[in-house]
Amino acid sequence: FFSDTKSEEMTTITFHHPIELCEEDLKEFDSTSSSLNNSLSDLIRVEVQTVGHWFEEYKKNQGNDCPFNALSSHDGDDDDDDSDSDEDDGIDGDAFVNINGEWKDQDHYALLGLGQKRWRATADDIKKAYRKMVLKHHPDKKGEMTPAESKKADEYFSRIQKANDLLTNKNMRRLYDSVDDVNEEVPEVLPKKERKFFFDIFTPLFEANAKFVVQQPVPELGVLDSPFENVVKFYNFWKAATSWREFGYYDDEFNVEEAESREEKRWMEKQNRNVRKKKKKVEVARLRRLVDNAYRSDPRIKMELQRQRNAKEAEKQRRRDEKQREQEERIRIEKEKEDEKKRKAEEEKQKIKAKKEALRKIRRALVKRCKKCGIYNVETSSKRILTLAEMDVVKQLSPERLEQLVRGVEDDDVFVEKVHNLADGQDDEMSEEELKAKEEARLDALPWSNDEQKLLEESMRKIPKSEKDRWDQIAALVPNRSKKACIARIKECVAKVKKQKENPDPPAQWTEEEEIVLTKAVSKVYPPGTTGDRWSQVADYVQIHAHTKWRRDPKKIIAKVKMMKNVGSELRKKQSSSSSSDFKKFEKNKYKKTS
Repeated sequence: FFSDTKSEEMTTITFHHPIELCEEDLKEFDSTSSSLNNSLSDLIRVEVQTVGHWFEEYKKNQGNDCPFNALSSHDGDDDDDDSDSDEDDGIDGDAFVNINGEWKDQDHYALLGLGQKRWRATADDIKKAYRKMVLKHHPDKKGEMTPAESKKADEYFSRIQKANDLLTNKNMRRLYDSVDDVNEEVPEVLPKKERKFFFDIFTPLFEANAKFVVQQPVPELGVLDSPFENVVKFYNFWKAATSWREFGYYDDEFNVEEAESREEKRWMEKQNRNVRKKKKKVEVARLRRLVDNAYRSDPRIKMELQRQRNAKEAEKQRRRDEKQREQEERIRIEKEKEDEKKRKAEEEKQKIKAKKEALRKIRRALVKRCKKCGIYNVETSSKRILTLAEMDVVKQLSPERLEQLVRGVEDDDVFVEKVHNLADGQDDEMSEEELKAKEEARLDALPWSNDEQKLLEESMRKIPKSEKDRWDQIAALVPNRSKKACIARIKECVAKVKKQKENPDPPAQWTEEEEIVLTKAVSKVYPPGTTGDRWSQVADYVQIHAHTKWRRDPKKIIAKVKMMKNVGSELRKKQSSSSSSDFKKFEKNKYKKTS
């Protein structure tokens, strides 16, 4: 036998060697005892440190109040190999789980040594963990145990089997994962002072809820310096995410196993389904509220919104500055154009003034020479004296022609002859341009025909306004009409249309209100003997009180009155058949005037 003395640091183990001998052995032993005593050494005491795998497991079982002697389960070499590989696959095979209560309430992952992986454990991980748990906790490998320990060991092993059955069933595992290690907390929107703790509060919550998302992988919440594109992707992902979480693991409403009949069982299942649907709606609303509160509390969103506002304001300021620069540049250009226009106008004015002055000079020279030759403004002369009208005709010549006539013709007789010819309208030296201008003026003075008007309108529609030489093209399409004549005709038509819109022509058919108002005007308002232009007054009265845009011609009003033979009968007829509000107003005004 052996005995051990336990202490905190050292354990002393004393070995004894009891030997049972027969008589022959004793005799032989007596004869050889002296030699044996000389050969055997004295008993020794060995101190061993309390360390190692077996002692640590022993102490752990004592602390966890293990239901059976765990030390006896480590007898074979195969177990040692399995326990050594636990560190590689993340399976904790040495931990014991509390199995008190119902089997549904137990930690199934912890029973298989997958407490760290949990919902992330694959089917291979579960299969491997179950094999190791069977090798370590199978009742046949526990050795000798008391009935109570054997019962507890069987119960523990059965719980391991139930955990394996549940986790290897896809539907049951999903139901269990839906209630396992769940954090359903939804923080409210963080105030401004607490947003610095945003990542500490919301990161664990999103990581805990990530296992319920159908779309995988789930993006991380990130940090404060994460690119904003990642932040947008994160919230877009969660807003469109679908949760697979189900609520059938605990049917607290009705227990189907307690149903007494098939109908009652179906009814219970239907009620449980309704409860699950309600819980599902609550779960969807919870996730949506979590995402919304996180979005409203995220400092990165606030920073991005502020950045966008700053960028927008900067863009507005840039546009304002650019607009101001453009306006200043436009004002400067307009001012330069205005100055250039004024300068050119002044130059043109000076040129015109110089031309007029030159024309006056040459005309004075013409008159002076005509007087010298005795053909203008003289008392007596043997030659033909020019009248004032004839002199005006001669003066209408161009300055170049006058210059040539006055200073180019040295012979007085020739000069007098040419002046008389010009006064009589006989000008053989007129240039082609002057002849062309004279002919154009003659043609432009002719009235426009319907064909010419149609050609002008078609040309206006055909040639767009964007064309630079638009009026030249229009004049080319209208024969015998100059550009100046086309422009004048269009202006005349536009003015006529505008005038017609302001004062449209009255229709041939009289309206009923006009007839009523006319009857009233000629019989009572402006009866025969009215002073002034009676029919003009009647026309104005009819236009105002009949609410028409046009004004009837007094002559047409006289013709209309002649057609209405019996004015009194017509008035009574209109009064009886018409319920016009205007007639009532007229009657009211009549009573006011008479009163």
